[in-house]
Amino acid sequence: MDADFRNKMLGLINAIHGITDIGGYSCTLYLQYAVAQGSEGQDFDEVMQLLRKRLAEAKEQQYGQAIYIGDRLVFDKEKFDKLDEEVSIIDPDTYELVYVNDYMQRSYGLSDGSGWVGEKCYKILAGRETPCDDCLNDRLRRDCFYTVTRRNRKSGQYMFIRTTLIPWQGKNYRFSMAFDLSRYIFRDREEIDVVFREVMANDVIAIGMSEADPHTGLQKMLEKSAIACRLNGS
Repeated sequence: MDADFRNKMLGLINAIHGITDIGGYSCTLYLQYAVAQGSEGQDFDEVMQLLRKRLAEAKEQQYGQAIYIGDRLVFDKEKFDKLDEEVSIIDPDTYELVYVNDYMQRSYGLSDGSGWVGEKCYKILAGRETPCDDCLNDRLRRDCFYTVTRRNRKSGQYMFIRTTLIPWQGKNYRFSMAFDLSRYIFRDREEIDVVFREVMANDVIAIGMSEADPHTGLQKMLEKSAIACRLNGS
C-alpha cells in the first residue's frame, strides 16, 4: 500500500474517531475499512469480491475499534509482502497454507499466484505426504513465540524461526517468521576479520617503532606478522 494513501487513511480514521458529539448526543465512532490492489484480481468483479470479504473480516474482528482499545495489534498484510524474511500463515488444524509472502515464495520456488493456497504445508514446504515429525503445532500458544532453528529443505539454508498462534476469523492460525542465519553469521565473521587485521597491524607497527635498532625492529615486525597470519588462517 502506498505510504501517502496509508497516512491519509490514518488521518481519516483519527478524524472520525475524534467526533464525540452529534446534535448534542455523546457518541464514539470507529472506521472499518478494507484495501485491495488491482493486481490481486483477474478483473474488477474479483477485486470487489476480495474487498467485500476483507471488509466483512474487518467488521468481524473490529479492526477499527482495536486500534484504540483492547490488547490487539493490527498490521496490514502489505508490511509482510515485501519483507526479506520468510513469513507464513498456516491453519494448524488442517495444515493448509493460508499466506506465504513474496520472499518465501521465491525461497521455495512457489508460483507468484495463489495456486498454493489450501495446499498442505508439509507437502509444499517439506515434500512430505504426512505432517513433519518435528511439527510445532501442539506446542504453540497465543501468548508467546516458540523459537527454533530448522533447515530449509529446498535451499539448504539454516533458518531461525519464530512461531506463534494468532486469532483470525474466529480461530487460531499459525504465524511464522524466519530468517537465514548464514546472512548474519558470515556478515559478523567479515566484521571480526576486519577488526582483527586492524588490531594486528597496529601491534606490528608498535613493536617495530619500540626498538632503537631498525634491523631488530624490522625482524620483530616480520615475526609478529607471521604469527598474525597463522592465527588468521592466511
